[in-house]
Amino acid sequence: MIFENQYGIRTYYEEYGEKCNPTVILIHGIGADSQMWNPQKEMYASKGYHIIVPDMLAHGQSSRVSKLSLSDWTKQIEGLLTHLNAVSYTHLRA
Repeated sequence: MIFENQYGIRTYYEEYGEKCNPTVILIHGIGADSQMWNPQKEMYASKGYHIIVPDMLAHGQSSRVSKLSLSDWTKQIEGLLTHLNAVSYTHLRA
């Protein structure tokens, strides 16, 4: 799916599991994209989590930008969580 914010910046993301479950965001590293989580995303969903797997800005199918900082990625995730009404967060440990 694609979420486009008020500035026209697009975030590609996938969702797995029930939205009523605690939300976990799987964020890839620099140079990768959301596909790196293919082995884990459905497994975590089957264990009772709502999984959100985005492509971070300038990666995968999300918007390319001319300038990028860590705060841009933070704002990207905050905007996506607000858009999805994901209000319950949890931290997983591998």
